[in-house]
Amino acid sequence: MRRRLTVAILILIAVTLVLTTIGSYFFIRRAAVSTTQQELAGQARAISTTFSNGNVNKKTFRRELDVIATAGAFDGVGFIRLEPGDTYRGTMPAGITIGELDVPALQAGHQVTGHTSTLLAYSAVPTPTTVVTGFVPILVITRQIHNPANGLRYFLLVGVVALAVAALVAAALARR
Repeated sequence: MRRRLTVAILILIAVTLVLTTIGSYFFIRRAAVSTTQQELAGQARAISTTFSNGNVNKKTFRRELDVIATAGAFDGVGFIRLEPGDTYRGTMPAGITIGELDVPALQAGHQVTGHTSTLLAYSAVPTPTTVVTGFVPILVITRQIHNPANGLRYFLLVGVVALAVAALVAAALARR
């Protein structure tokens, strides 16, 4: 009888730990995605404002993009030309395709932010300038979201310690 009670308590605690770990992973991952997307949206608007003010000329354009990519720790920074008829020219940052962007929203002048299944967050913002006509320049930036699975080892360590303590408590309770 003692052994069954001890095993039942341990199984209950193990199931609770597994469910808690899975739930924690889901919510931490969701928070990481949301936070990264919000940061990228703000950074994309700021960069877009810099370029739309006309402070950058063709000679310094590429150098400015390189500085921004390095300073912002972006995985990709680039401009594409969104032309009439839903066509575009230019190179998208690695890991993202035009199909993942909401082209009608971009054409309407709205910012688009999201993430891919590989946890690559992106933000695309129309960047109108006074010298460009005939197409809409779109700034696209990307950043890899850190997967919370890297912290799963700590959950497992805490789970093993909690299970060991629970085993001691369960054995003591079963003796009574």
